[in-house]
Amino acid sequence: MISSGDSARFSSPADSAIVSSEFSNSDRLSNNSRIPEDHSTKFTRFMDYFFRNVGYIITDHAKLVLTIPFTKQEDDLKTGYTPHGARSHQEVAMHDEFYSKNGSDPVQVVVFIVAKDNGTLTRSQHLNETVKVMDHIGHNFLMPNYGNTSNGQSFYEFCTDFCEFNEPLRHFRNGFVIQSNPDYALLQPDDLFDSRINLSFPFMSVLGRELDLSPLFFGVRKFPNDDAQRRAHLTTNIEHLPLIVLQYRADKPKYATKEDVQAWERTIERYYHFDFKNEHIRTKVMSITVAADEIVKNGMTLFPFIILGFLILSTFALITGYCSSYYFDQWTIHKVSLAIFACVCPLLATSSSLGLLFWCGFRFGSILAVTPFLVLAIGVDDAFLMIHSWQRICVEQRRLRQTTLNGGYGDTLRKRIAEMCVDVGPSISITSLTNAISFIIGYFSPTPEIQLFCAGNALAIFFDYIYQFVFFGTIMAIAGDFEMKSESKRDKKSIANVESTERRKKLHVIVTSFLKHYCRWAADSFTSFLMLLCLIVYWIVSIRGALTICPSITPDKLFLADSPVNEINWFRDNYILPNYTAVNVFVNNVGDFSSPEKQQRVRNLIAEYEKMPLCLGAEYTHFWFRDFDKYLETTIEDDESHLEFEDTSVSTNSKSFSFTKKDMQQFLNWPEYKHWNAFIRFDDKGNLTKFFAVIAFHGKELVSWNKRGELLNEWRAIADNYSDLEAWVFEDDAQFLDQIATLIPSTISSSVVTLVCMTVVCIIFMYNLFTVCVATFSIMSVCIGVFGFLAMWGIDLDPISMATTIMSIGFSVDFPAHASFHYYRTGIESSGKWSPEQRIYHVLSAIGFPLLQCGISTILFVFCLLFVPSYMSEVFVKTMVLVIIFGLIHGLFVIPVALCSLTRLYDAFFSSQTKVGNTIKKLQKSSSFKNMMNVTRTHPDDKNIAKVTVHDTS
Repeated sequence: MISSGDSARFSSPADSAIVSSEFSNSDRLSNNSRIPEDHSTKFTRFMDYFFRNVGYIITDHAKLVLTIPFTKQEDDLKTGYTPHGARSHQEVAMHDEFYSKNGSDPVQVVVFIVAKDNGTLTRSQHLNETVKVMDHIGHNFLMPNYGNTSNGQSFYEFCTDFCEFNEPLRHFRNGFVIQSNPDYALLQPDDLFDSRINLSFPFMSVLGRELDLSPLFFGVRKFPNDDAQRRAHLTTNIEHLPLIVLQYRADKPKYATKEDVQAWERTIERYYHFDFKNEHIRTKVMSITVAADEIVKNGMTLFPFIILGFLILSTFALITGYCSSYYFDQWTIHKVSLAIFACVCPLLATSSSLGLLFWCGFRFGSILAVTPFLVLAIGVDDAFLMIHSWQRICVEQRRLRQTTLNGGYGDTLRKRIAEMCVDVGPSISITSLTNAISFIIGYFSPTPEIQLFCAGNALAIFFDYIYQFVFFGTIMAIAGDFEMKSESKRDKKSIANVESTERRKKLHVIVTSFLKHYCRWAADSFTSFLMLLCLIVYWIVSIRGALTICPSITPDKLFLADSPVNEINWFRDNYILPNYTAVNVFVNNVGDFSSPEKQQRVRNLIAEYEKMPLCLGAEYTHFWFRDFDKYLETTIEDDESHLEFEDTSVSTNSKSFSFTKKDMQQFLNWPEYKHWNAFIRFDDKGNLTKFFAVIAFHGKELVSWNKRGELLNEWRAIADNYSDLEAWVFEDDAQFLDQIATLIPSTISSSVVTLVCMTVVCIIFMYNLFTVCVATFSIMSVCIGVFGFLAMWGIDLDPISMATTIMSIGFSVDFPAHASFHYYRTGIESSGKWSPEQRIYHVLSAIGFPLLQCGISTILFVFCLLFVPSYMSEVFVKTMVLVIIFGLIHGLFVIPVALCSLTRLYDAFFSSQTKVGNTIKKLQKSSSFKNMMNVTRTHPDDKNIAKVTVHDTS
């Protein structure tokens, strides 16, 4: 039951369900409800003035203002996930320069081949099919070459230096097929290998020529001993070969364009992904073009679900809007249009913002596909607040019109819209500003893709803020005009429908009773203690979870769960990286290479890498200079070559050699040394200027991106010691690895700056120490919870999660800001007369239902992202769910309890009324005329001035 004291503290549901019937002249919304100047700041008075005039403008010029939000969109695409200033940028630039014969877009296609039954590929049929694939790609897919033939050129026709990279596979297949013949016999029965074609791994030999199989065969498991190999009746030491990798690398043909190269790579990938059928082997094709296409596919797959999300959100807005309208007796058919346009507004803002970005030259990264979901999820929240405020104002204005004598009360559409803008404008401004600031700070992230994401979202939130008033506000003005014209008719209908009116009154009683009991419970001291205890446990768990988060970057996070690239990454992690992780060591300043000191310096450089613990060894290193030594040694023994090289010492020959293109031509034309053309570069005068070597590493720990990041830094440190050679390294994943070191400091710095900015915004809008402290404290608490629970939910720290954490700080402001600001405003508007319970009651009456609408609608909408099985969708869904849950808990529970407690503490220890109150109480107790005396304040604002009135007892 509700006592009479309760009804004195709280508002009466019968009147308006939000405002108190006891303070009819001070706390009800009216046509002149301005903030008392004595209790306001210049900024709050400016907001009052500004939003009131916004309401007037959008009401007076609704149809004109409605044409503003429509703009045209243009698209472009280019992706990038490397931090600005990262060393890999320079390394990639030098790598491209090295391969810039015909442009910096070399042909690079990698084909992964596995057995269809997941068995070994060392079977004749499987090897034959693999070689067929190798030749099919080399001969049958044509690259346009307009300066040569109209039909184009095959790979074997346009390739330059790496044409024979895959040939060891052919030699191995030939030897294996021959030696698998039942009639084949070894020269010596006790031998394990044939000396003519030795099929051992990693180095096989054909007629004495050694071939390295390690760049082609991966995941090899050798026979444990010689007897096991003999029992298998095989002349190779390979027991199991799960993966063969073919590489097609070449300079871009002179007359081919970048688009031609991409089309050629796509043609191969599509054929082997969709059309290739084979009963023995499976193929997967990978290239930079294919990877980019899959990343784009990840983003583009999201777009169709915007329609589904729009329908879900519109339906939810319509249902909840009907419930709210029924409660306020405000339902009209025009609420349907408001529900729909509430969802249209954020989409228009997204279109305008992305269109403006693309028009300004920004690229269309796939991560921007998330922007419509985020903006629609948070943008509709403002519409809920506006609709709820409009309905409360309409209830109050209808009540005032009915109670005003002779119809003298001036009620117009302009005034109602203006009051709505004044009521919700500051709250919407706080949340929009904080959300935009969080993304603006994220724009200064070192990762270009995150910069693009943050720029798009910040601009979209800005447009949504503008459109919320100039578009949705005008829709409300138009709909409100029709609603006001039908109010008299609806009032008569409501009076006639007694049963419906009684049901609504009962609902008012239930809601009001619940709010009163909840506010009384929130203001209780035990509740404060319980909240503090729960928060301490929550903080401990969250902080421990946040400390366990691990920086991790894996390519599979950029692709759909069913993308073929994910299987390739699995091959890479399980078969390639642990067995053969290669680094290219470049020398950009060869200088006078005939100098013995220079040669020794280069040898020392390579030797330092080969001494590293994880290096496979010198025999796995591809270094042209060592083959050149062998070449010189061979030419000395050759009578014809001996005429060209008079010295008999290998070292003497190499040290006296001029190393010009002309003198090295014979070496580079030899069949077994022809591939070294790809490793060496000459200047226009034919002098040797630069070259590179490939050094191989192995180890199970190389699967870890953190370990490979450490190894990359060790490689770079060695290169830095040879600055005279301008040595540098290139690793395919360096652009990703460079992010690892920046993730934690960037996230921390961005989070701290964002939090400081949130605090500043709260100070500007809520010029009250306790309110700002509570709001900031709640924002920090929500952020700590989001960070910690994301880590415990299996999310690593990577560029995507870094963007969401920065985003979560901005979004975490929404719920605390609404609650704190309305508490602050009720204190000003009531001139300090309301108790904390009353203020919390008015806050929850004003924003409780819209906040629940916002939270539930956001969760329902972002769940649409789960229809796309990707890491990016998973991170955004988990982040938004945590932000909403923790935000609602803080906005509807933590902040009310904290504000009540702090207000009571402030009144108890710092209020200037305390001494006056104590003096009055003593006077009443000591006076024999206490029943005839009534102590009141002449002015509510004069806290230290009391007036004693003596009643007439006659």
